[in-house]
Amino acid sequence: MSSSSRTSNLVRAIPSIPEIFIVCLTKTPSNQPHLRLRLVTVPNSFPLVPSNSPTSSFSREGANQDPITKLIPLEWDQRHTMNVTAGYNTKKYGATLSIFYNSGSAYTFEPISENPLANVNLLPNNSYKPSNYTINLSSYYNLFKTGSRITFEIYNLFDTLNEYGVNSQTGRAYSAILNEADVASFRSNYTTIEDTYQDPSSYSAPRSLKIGLEWSY
Repeated sequence: MSSSSRTSNLVRAIPSIPEIFIVCLTKTPSNQPHLRLRLVTVPNSFPLVPSNSPTSSFSREGANQDPITKLIPLEWDQRHTMNVTAGYNTKKYGATLSIFYNSGSAYTFEPISENPLANVNLLPNNSYKPSNYTINLSSYYNLFKTGSRITFEIYNLFDTLNEYGVNSQTGRAYSAILNEADVASFRSNYTTIEDTYQDPSSYSAPRSLKIGLEWSY
């Protein structure tokens, strides 16, 4: 198969790319604010590949699982990404608000034994994590007489708990499905059974504030 033919087949296997809107509100030298809308197109991270490697097929055969004969999403598959930025700037002060939205990436859902789906050989990466969004704020204030500038940066302005890591049985962070046998059989002198699934790193970083001083000469 020629290189151009392989490239054509790859393009047909990837859906259309998403669009990211970046909105910027600035102030002109004539002190008349205006709104500027800019459309930016970026590649979609939606790679679908046939999982037909000998290692994967051998492992699934040994685990009594059906072979993968169709295209499946990869772990970093993300269908939608959108960034919106609005800024208002003057010679003395300015502020910029940035909003980031991302749809959830793929993960492998593993039902509990009581679930009827437990008797089905599910394909890997068969479900998606919750979507997430982050709003950041940055601003500055110029001190003309000293030639310096005070800056303010607030990351995750509304302290949003974005779920980046999820439990394979529940599809949510900081959660698990436990039965009485699991609780009764747990033994540890250093931790509790809740600590086995309540992982703070599954969430995004909390709100943070940074104040800086810039001086130019």
